[in-house]
Amino acid sequence: MEQIKNNYNSINKVVNGYRSFALIVVTSSLVLVLFLCFMIYQVSNNKLLVVDGQGDILSASKSSEDAVFKIEADNHIRLFYARFFSYDKTNYKQRVELGLALSGKSAITLYETLKAKGWYDKIINNDLMIESYVQTIQFYQQDGKDYFQTKGFQKVIRGDITELRNLDLKGSISKNSSGRVLETNPHGLIIDDIAILDNSVVTATPK
Repeated sequence: MEQIKNNYNSINKVVNGYRSFALIVVTSSLVLVLFLCFMIYQVSNNKLLVVDGQGDILSASKSSEDAVFKIEADNHIRLFYARFFSYDKTNYKQRVELGLALSGKSAITLYETLKAKGWYDKIINNDLMIESYVQTIQFYQQDGKDYFQTKGFQKVIRGDITELRNLDLKGSISKNSSGRVLETNPHGLIIDDIAILDNSVVTATPK
């Protein structure tokens, strides 16, 4: 009888040992699963896979709304320079119209002012080609509104002569109430309160 009791106690100890081991394994596995789920969640919130029109898979990173806004605002302003201030006598009307789609009332006022001063007539009569681009952009906020200030340049090309001018602007930038329009306003933003800070001549040299 005593032998049976001892055997039972030994078996019970072994079972309890296995039970403790199993409990440790299950607990560790659960912790590991929870950790992996957390890591997957983190990765899924920072890395996304997107498919382009050709079916190719691309990797994308998740950014804050503020970071995305600044990236798009930067591109939007550069696009405005490339449209509103870059043209020749054959396409200036279309280019200005595309530029106006990126901007508000102040751009219309600027266009009308340039037109009244005979700027576009000068382009036609002198066969000018204008290329404008941004060098740097600074963003800042004032009274809860987003503003920018640019340092840019403008090439005025006439035959063999290239005139380099400053083209520094300031203005506000905000979301377009109509949202994104693929062809005319891909970033869904509007530039307004435009003011030209400097459009002075830097150099005038042969090409």
